[in-house]
Amino acid sequence: MLHIIGIFVSLLIRACGANDVVSSPYITSFLTESSVYSRFANVYVTVQVENDADESRTAMFSIQVPKEAFITSFSMENDGRIIHGVVKEKIEADAAYEAARQDGQTAGRISEVAPPPGRAMKNFVMYMNVAANSDAIFKLSYQELIKKVLGTYTQKIHIEPNQIVENLTVVVSLQEPQGIDKFSYTLPGSEVSLTNSISSQNTLVHMSERKRKLVYTPSLANQLDFFGSGMKGDLTIKYTLTAPQTNGGTLLVNNGAFVHFFSPSGLSKMSKTVIFVIDVSASMRGNKIRQVKVAMHSILIRLRTGDFFNIILFNTRVHRWRPDPVLATVTNTYSAISFVDDMIAMGRTNINYALVSGVRDINNAFRNRGNLVVFLTDGLPNAGESNETLILDNVQRTNSDGLVSIFCLGFGNAVRFDFLRQISLQNQGKAYVIYEDEDASVQLDDFYRGVESVTLKNIEFHYPADLVVTEDLTDTSFPNFFEGSEIVVSGYLQPEVDIASNPLTASIIAVGVDKDVTFHSTAEPETGETLHFAQRLWAYKKIKEYLDLALISSREDRHKYEQKALTLSLRYSFVTRLTSMVVTGAVNAENSWLSGVNAGIYRNMKARAKHDPKSYAKSGNDWKVMTTALNVARNRVYAHDGFHRNTERIIRNRGSDMDIERTVLPSKAINDGAPVSPTVHTNVIVTFLLYFLGHLL
Repeated sequence: MLHIIGIFVSLLIRACGANDVVSSPYITSFLTESSVYSRFANVYVTVQVENDADESRTAMFSIQVPKEAFITSFSMENDGRIIHGVVKEKIEADAAYEAARQDGQTAGRISEVAPPPGRAMKNFVMYMNVAANSDAIFKLSYQELIKKVLGTYTQKIHIEPNQIVENLTVVVSLQEPQGIDKFSYTLPGSEVSLTNSISSQNTLVHMSERKRKLVYTPSLANQLDFFGSGMKGDLTIKYTLTAPQTNGGTLLVNNGAFVHFFSPSGLSKMSKTVIFVIDVSASMRGNKIRQVKVAMHSILIRLRTGDFFNIILFNTRVHRWRPDPVLATVTNTYSAISFVDDMIAMGRTNINYALVSGVRDINNAFRNRGNLVVFLTDGLPNAGESNETLILDNVQRTNSDGLVSIFCLGFGNAVRFDFLRQISLQNQGKAYVIYEDEDASVQLDDFYRGVESVTLKNIEFHYPADLVVTEDLTDTSFPNFFEGSEIVVSGYLQPEVDIASNPLTASIIAVGVDKDVTFHSTAEPETGETLHFAQRLWAYKKIKEYLDLALISSREDRHKYEQKALTLSLRYSFVTRLTSMVVTGAVNAENSWLSGVNAGIYRNMKARAKHDPKSYAKSGNDWKVMTTALNVARNRVYAHDGFHRNTERIIRNRGSDMDIERTVLPSKAINDGAPVSPTVHTNVIVTFLLYFLGHLL
């Protein structure tokens, strides 16, 4: 399964109050900038449109972003005004939007809408008023971690403005401290992969050991010649990295946080037992069953000497190819292919019986073997046990020792994908979408190639407790490592840790083919243009982990994990399934008030500098603390957010004269993500203002 980063942007203009599209706007400029640092992508989209009508119009800014991405900012500039989006909890964002709209203010809201047809994408929409005879500039950004699959990182940027654009530019910048080995790109509408040094009439490539930059500027003639009514296609970037010095991976420290990339190479492959559990109910008739047969041919012939396997077909009942798993000999492989070729789709869907049977087939699971169940279905349980909660309990009970990893493949649009994700998350696996297209067999084959080579099991990451904040670590335990993939762990350093004098060294312990193995990696600091990259990557991973835990937890625990995810989403301004981004004049007026307070204090400090430079230098440090703290307080009021962890530490390090933890915000509320009352919100701002105004002025 190909992991991608992609983007799709379209714009429409509607007459105010009308329901039908009147015309497409005239796009004067369309700029997409992607900046990737250590696999973490920041994508910025800037679109300038022109409303040449004598009345205001409503512009719809529609963007499809990868399912794994989080939108982080949105702004609109029109008629001399710049309005910025603020991330709020969905209910709060809806209320703010409706209140502003009823008051006749310019208002907008970004939230996820119905799934688009694009693969692995989610759709967000924003409506904004554009004044008569004026231009509007939309700016949006999102972030995502690029994943490594079969040794390669892939980024896709989808371009589809629905018209010829005079100024259309895509800029992709890569910076990898580990070093870039191979780099290639494919232009929209082409299948030709171009390499490092190849530039063309419409592209320019800059390269160095650790950096690549691609500038793509298709001309008007190029857009007309190749795309008729406008460009529609993907700019695809692929790259590999220079191997790290040790198999312990690359450990980067950045602004008080760290990121550990672990992708060992050259390891022996484990033998495995794999059970293929395939839906052959009536809904699989036609092209679906044909695509599965094609994929299984390719998959079965790649089974290795020493592998065991079995095939279980299910509809209303379960049909085994063999009573138990058998060795992958040539004779057995071709017998299995004949069995697959005879598959007939009919009957209903007994998911419970099929999954329990698949796990039971691996009844002698070994810790130094890969133990995989590959489960494919295109529907919902409608035979046998159909209660999803009971199915989850039955499967988890059968796999109580946790030695079997279940990979669920949802084929088409009729599956409830969250149910499949629950199955996989509870059983050390992952769920994948298989799109019902002509290349479905290729998608199935790509998935299997990504999981067929297990090289490590039971991987555990260990970091010194005196150097890192243990409770802040992202997941540190992983059931499998697949060749060509990558594990990423992130966390925070303890306050005042100096890794120059006290190096941060990680230990990774895992089960190998013949014995337990240990790897080590020592960190080096990274500074410069990526000031907060590690912090945001940490938040990105932590939110996803909390949302996954919420999906598989009881109702009470689900609420706890959702609150934790919500707290971080608001703190770091991520649009997730729990939040929306609201754009109203009222929100921006509130932000302007606090900005005015900041500016007033700053002007006063500069005036003091003329009379007392030494005092001003000290005040400068206090100013930085106050600004950070005041901004956090503002976010707390607007977003019901928990304290920014770094701000908390900065204040704590200021000394006992400002014990925020005890007097303003209980630490437990931060750690648990619990909502804090409006009284505490007010106290936060008042405390900061009184303390800093008195202390500085």
